[in-house]
Amino acid sequence: MEGLAASVVLIAILLGVLLLVAFDLFCLVHLAAADRVRFLPKLAWAVAVVCISPFGGLVYLLSQRRPKAIAGFLSAVQRACLIRCRGRLRLVAVGC
Repeated sequence: MEGLAASVVLIAILLGVLLLVAFDLFCLVHLAAADRVRFLPKLAWAVAVVCISPFGGLVYLLSQRRPKAIAGFLSAVQRACLIRCRGRLRLVAVGC
């Protein structure tokens, strides 16, 4: 029975390593396909993805997310106007 438990543990470890390698490859392919990257050069991101696995890949993917466009919000509130009041943008529901 101990041999069976050891082989199950070995299979679990190998599966975990395989998942980490697949995730790193996914991040590297995503990095290579990107036209531009934010915050660091591509080479620095590649080193971070490989050397700080899986955290480097997670940080890379999260940092490359694009912020939501405000245009969708503005189209939902068609009659609203944005005005600057005391340094802040305020939404005013008046006919512009």
